[in-house]
Amino acid sequence: MFKVGEWIKIFKQRRIWQFVVALSLAVGVVGMVPVIGQAKTKQTVKVVSTQTAQPHAYALKTRAVAYKNQNLTSKVTLTKANHKAAWYRDQLADIKVNGKKTRFYHVTSITGQKSFWIETCDLQAIYSSQFHPKYQLPAAYTGKIAVLGDSIPAGWDGVRLNHGNSYFDWFGQYVHMNHKRLHNYAIPDAKIVGHRYITYNSGIEHGQDLSTQILQHKAQLKKMNYIYVAIGTNDYTKASGSGSLTNIGGKLTTYLKYLKKLNPKAKVIGILPLTRYTMKSNVNCDTFSNDRGFTLKQERDYLKKVYHKQHVKVVDFQQLAPSIITDQNHATTLNDGYLHPTVQTNQRLGLALAQTFTN
Repeated sequence: MFKVGEWIKIFKQRRIWQFVVALSLAVGVVGMVPVIGQAKTKQTVKVVSTQTAQPHAYALKTRAVAYKNQNLTSKVTLTKANHKAAWYRDQLADIKVNGKKTRFYHVTSITGQKSFWIETCDLQAIYSSQFHPKYQLPAAYTGKIAVLGDSIPAGWDGVRLNHGNSYFDWFGQYVHMNHKRLHNYAIPDAKIVGHRYITYNSGIEHGQDLSTQILQHKAQLKKMNYIYVAIGTNDYTKASGSGSLTNIGGKLTTYLKYLKKLNPKAKVIGILPLTRYTMKSNVNCDTFSNDRGFTLKQERDYLKKVYHKQHVKVVDFQQLAPSIITDQNHATTLNDGYLHPTVQTNQRLGLALAQTFTN
């Protein structure tokens, strides 16, 4: 028989041995786990191709990672202000990262002061509900807005349609509305005078002129809270077939009355034609008489009288934001140099228009 003292001694020895075994096992397990911060495998980067890209505006996603160069060797610090700004694509590159080809865009701020390379998956549309640009109205607008008009509100830049980059896309974002509630029915080459339809490559027929836009979207227009009418520049164009100012104004009067009868509760707003220039001589059309003997300024003044007579609010960008398109800057603010805005100009027009909006 063991004495009490011997039992205590044996018990202590067993406890010590158990501790030693447990400690050894713990050290062994830790040894099998990689230490955080150990050297990472260096990624391989190979630029496959680089080319000029068509201008397009984007917003940054929250997770966005930007780089100073195509070799992705140095990251760019993105601030809160950067996430509230638009970024304009001017180049694209296909880059292999660890053997996997990925597309990157080179984007620049509207001022041109900051630029970087970024993977396309880190960009989002400027009308995204996750994008909240500077100057966006704090309270979301929940009504419905329709746009009737020509190539300029449609987003045509003189060469192509910049889908999602028209000044009305920006307007909708600045007034803080769901993009699906903004219905842009504007079509390139639309006129006040005319009854044309046009079929695009998709095979879908669209009402092109003001009258056919209204007829095609009659059911939807009944449900709108606001209806913007931005049209008239193509009626000024040489050989438009629109006739005199009296004829143009008479047609506009007819369609405004129809809209008001169709939807008495909607607020109709008229937008006068933007500043434009002659293609060859580069003359401001405000002082250049067309083939029917009137200038763009005379047409603009006539349309303004028609809108006022029908108790329609008028937006005149020449008065609202005269510095956006001028004789001094139109070569850079108009994509084709004489009529259609650049994507950057569309952002400025959208912001200016949003500042006239009253809920």
